[in-house]
Amino acid sequence: MALQPWSNNGHRNSPSNSLAGGVPGPMHLLPSQEELAVRCEEIRRIAADNTLVLEDILGLRDIIQGGMQLEEQMRALKPIKAEVLLLSSEKMELEALCKELSVKVQSLYRELEQIRSENKQIPAIREGLHDIQEEILRASSFPGWSMSMRNTQKSSFLNRIRL
Repeated sequence: MALQPWSNNGHRNSPSNSLAGGVPGPMHLLPSQEELAVRCEEIRRIAADNTLVLEDILGLRDIIQGGMQLEEQMRALKPIKAEVLLLSSEKMELEALCKELSVKVQSLYRELEQIRSENKQIPAIREGLHDIQEEILRASSFPGWSMSMRNTQKSSFLNRIRL
């Protein structure tokens, strides 16, 4: 192909279209100011969109990194969670034991109060025992006091103590 000064596609020294017969085609005109302004505005809009997309991508990356950090922290917390569950179980056992011991302590306090009440009666019982012993001594000093009478008195005495 022969090179022509102007080809049909608007480029100088490019092969010409053989069908056109070597006649130079129309030249591409330079874009008008209006077209340039529209294209510049479109480029600005695309650049702004790209900036927003980039910001979104960076934001998503930060969110993903944060999620990965949280996942790592959760993995690190698994042994602690297991320990917390174990301690919680032990706490429940100790609380049950504490309640059981509290019931036993209350029972012991009741027994202690009963013993104190009984101990308060000891001086009166001793006094009564002393009086009975004196009565037996006086009665045994009488003539005609026999062994059977002493046994009867002893039984009477024992009955009084039981009451």
